[in-house]
Amino acid sequence: MGEYAKAEPLFKEALGIRQKVLGRKHPDTAQSLNNLAALYQAVGEYAKAEPLYQEALEIRQKVLGRKHPDTATCLNNTARHRSTLYRCALLAIGRLYLLPKKCPIPFL
Repeated sequence: MGEYAKAEPLFKEALGIRQKVLGRKHPDTAQSLNNLAALYQAVGEYAKAEPLYQEALEIRQKVLGRKHPDTATCLNNTARHRSTLYRCALLAIGRLYLLPKKCPIPFL
C-alpha cells in the first residue's frame, strides 16, 4: 500500500489543477478522475472509485460524444470496475454460504 499511498496525493493534486485550469467538464479532467478511480480500485476502495469512474464517463459522453474512442475507454474502465464489484459480491455470497452461522472470521 505504501506506493499507492504516495500516489494518491499526486493524483488529487493533478485533478485539482486540471479542474481549476481546464474546468470541471474538460476531457483531461475526466482523465484525472479516471486515474484516481483506478488507484482506488487497485487498493480495494471500490466505494471511492465508483463515483469517479461515473463522473469521468459522464464528462466524456457530454464533451466528446458517445462514439468517441476516449468515451469507449472510459466506458470499458467503468464496466471493468463493476465487474470486479460483482465478483467480490459473488465471493462474499459464497463465503456466507460455506461458513458456519456463528463464524468469527471476517470476510471481505
